Amino acid sequence: MATAQEPRATALEHLASETFDLLVVGAGIIGARTALEAARSGARVALVDARDFGGATSSASSKLVHGGLRYLQMYDFGLVREAHRERRALLDGIAPHLVRPLTFVLPVYRKAPHRSAVVAAGMVTYAALSGFRHAGARMVGAARARRLVPSLRTERLVAAGVFEDAQTHDSRLVLATVTTGRDAGTDGS
Repeated sequence: MATAQEPRATALEHLASETFDLLVVGAGIIGARTALEAARSGARVALVDARDFGGATSSASSKLVHGGLRYLQMYDFGLVREAHRERRALLDGIAPHLVRPLTFVLPVYRKAPHRSAVVAAGMVTYAALSGFRHAGARMVGAARARRLVPSLRTERLVAAGVFEDAQTHDSRLVLATVTTGRDAGTDGS
């Protein structure tokens, strides 16, 4: 792993002189995690990126670690379950210092495409697919929704779905993953 004292050219020279089981190209969150898991399983791993670790696609993310609520309307329950598992892992063990819960309010208006009963069913399903952990999915009345979001438009407001997802500082999460990978034996530049 290149350090602040080791210029990139020196790190690349070092990588060229070694033999690795796996070369991971792209040090965003997916590449960093792939390198980490491979190193943990005993592989000799090199991780390279054209620029800075976590500096491209990962740095342009929404910063959300979501449970996949939007996938419910596509009936992709497996993907919702998987997203919840990943979010729980980050919140509960991998990076609780970098991931924090974030509450969302989904307003339901009279004559809107999604009626209150549909959103309520979505909230229950979302909570169930999370194993009733870290979802906080529930329905609230218009007055409670307005207290949660004072600027919420109340004309024709019927109710609101309230649920928790999470937010992270994505580049810090990538760098933490790269650092953990380095500690597990990944070389990189």
